Amino acid sequence: MMAYVSEEQIEKAKRLDLLTYLETFEPDELVRLSNRICSTKSHDSVVIRNGAWFRNSTGDYGFTALDYLVKVYGIPFVRAVEQLSGERSLENSKRNDVFYRAEPQEQKVLRLPPRYYNNKAVTAYLENRGINRDVIHFCIQTNRLYESKPYHNPVFVGLDSKEKPRFAISRCQNWKRRYLEAKGSDKRFAFSISAETESDKLIVFEGAIDLLSYCTLSEIASEDWRKFHLLSLSGIYIPQNGKKFTRPKALEWYLKAYPNIRQIKLLLDGDKKGQVAANEIAKTYEKEYDVKNIVPPDGMDMNDLLQSYRINALGKEKPKKLEEDLLPA
Repeated sequence: MMAYVSEEQIEKAKRLDLLTYLETFEPDELVRLSNRICSTKSHDSVVIRNGAWFRNSTGDYGFTALDYLVKVYGIPFVRAVEQLSGERSLENSKRNDVFYRAEPQEQKVLRLPPRYYNNKAVTAYLENRGINRDVIHFCIQTNRLYESKPYHNPVFVGLDSKEKPRFAISRCQNWKRRYLEAKGSDKRFAFSISAETESDKLIVFEGAIDLLSYCTLSEIASEDWRKFHLLSLSGIYIPQNGKKFTRPKALEWYLKAYPNIRQIKLLLDGDKKGQVAANEIAKTYEKEYDVKNIVPPDGMDMNDLLQSYRINALGKEKPKKLEEDLLPA
């Protein structure tokens, strides 16, 4: 006889969020990372935030305890619904139902380039690109940026929800390749700076230097860049020969990690490649989010725009174009 649950049972099961489930039935499994972020003891790549959960190691995510029992514990859907709707006991549900999924995906081991003992060359290089020193120091202090040895290149580090390095890319000044990803980098965790407080706005760039240029331009405009989520894609992918556009891994992960985001502003490069990518991203996400694509008003990218302001000695004034078009309302 085929197992069956009613729509009413399913709706009842979906009412229970993961945090409440763990607090009530598996309190020993719950790990509190901060006032607003939790994880679990058995699956430490799980992040619970704002009523949603996301598992970094596999990319699974959901909004209910039902999602979690099915996707993480591997409990069959019908049995999970019966447990959460009260038809079966929730007591020790994890231990009674050992239907774990296939072996968890192996987490990539990131091999960061060796660090130099100071960051003077990197600071000088980025200041020469027009970026404010306090923006540079913020990234150094939060382990998002350092100077490598022996080449003295800037290394931009991407962190996961637990502030653990999972991605790194070097700006190579003396090699043929301009950028070089560190071995074991997971592109889902590309260079980013999350908002200091709750924010529903995300600003997306092609690269880390564009992101830092935006932070500097915000300071010129007397705006606080920590009010918004900032994400670099570490490059863009343009579909070839009629192939379907692939959602950027970094953007997909970030939106799942911060489910309260509702607005996306794209500040990709102004060249043909950058704008093709921006248009594809906008079309892909426009049904789920309020997406706006902004073409840099001067130069090819955000750093060109920043250096233009520096050259024209507009640093002491609030840039009108920046205020109107680039900064989120």
